[in-house]
Amino acid sequence: MFYLYYDNVGNVACVTNIIDDSFGPNYIDINLQTYEDFSNSTKQLSDYIVLKSSKVIGKMLLLSRDLHDLDGTVQASGMISKQQEISTNSVVLTQDTTNGTWTATSTMDDINCALFAQGYDHIKEYYVVDNTNRFILLDTFQVNLKTLAACNTVAIKDYDKDICKSQVSLLCRSHHVKHIHIVQE
Repeated sequence: MFYLYYDNVGNVACVTNIIDDSFGPNYIDINLQTYEDFSNSTKQLSDYIVLKSSKVIGKMLLLSRDLHDLDGTVQASGMISKQQEISTNSVVLTQDTTNGTWTATSTMDDINCALFAQGYDHIKEYYVVDNTNRFILLDTFQVNLKTLAACNTVAIKDYDKDICKSQVSLLCRSHHVKHIHIVQE
């Protein structure tokens, strides 16, 4: 068995192959590959953090501090794709043109939810633009990704209901989680 010790705020202190109280009370089990990566300096202890899972009570996760290391993908700035299928590890923005409502739904994995659930609010701003000309700004709204990670679905507030009832597109800045725009008519 191999162990990774961390302090009360999640900073990784050391990796060992023994349980020793002198390292502190906080540790998680790790596999041989992870132990060797840290022992051989392939990975640096300071580049990782241990966080509580927001989905499984009592589960701790070893995460890279660099968000780009999660899966290697970053959604580029620009248009959010419109599609009907919901993919995993994404933020789904649903526009109900009949009722004039926006909702945000999370299909993010446990790792991303744990990252967003920690610390301060993570406010993401979205730009509602004309369907045929992305340079015509019609409205904006915000989603707190920390709340979304904890609740899985959030009703969006503070937007123009009349604009929501029309055909529009969404823009956002780059992000490491994929975004999807679904239009319900």
